[in-house]
Amino acid sequence: MNSKYYDVNYTQYAMQLLTNNYRIDMVISIIKAITAPLNEIHAQFDTLRTGIDFNTYSQVCYMQGLLNDNFDPLERRIRIRNAAINYDYYLLHKRNKKKPVRLSKRGSEQYKPYYWSVRGLLRSHNIDFEVILPAGYNLSEEEENKMMNLVNQSKLASKRYIIK
Repeated sequence: MNSKYYDVNYTQYAMQLLTNNYRIDMVISIIKAITAPLNEIHAQFDTLRTGIDFNTYSQVCYMQGLLNDNFDPLERRIRIRNAAINYDYYLLHKRNKKKPVRLSKRGSEQYKPYYWSVRGLLRSHNIDFEVILPAGYNLSEEEENKMMNLVNQSKLASKRYIIK
């Protein structure tokens, strides 16, 4: 897209609409006062438009490259992998029974029941992918926040993740 497509000067456009006999200082200052909020809103829109990075996609290879470019540019050891589904967290509902059928062991420490829906759609709180940091790689709180922001920006909205 042409970068000058959104370059609009509302004050200049309003001045061009005036006839020559109305182009006096008082009318020009009124026109500038009227178009000032439009120029301010347009400036906010322009900063938002240029701030969005349209070149990042939610594919694993692009996200992995983005994280390696920002946090491990020399050795590029940060990996992204699919998380394993933990079936200990699920309950299976049958239509004829009021109580769910348990698929997990009840005595486990981290036991949290979650549900499968009636139509077979999987609803869970399991993570979808893991960001694997190399052994001995420690992040400060600021770096971890930056990494989480980068991942949130480039992942799909429905995906959950964990940084290991």
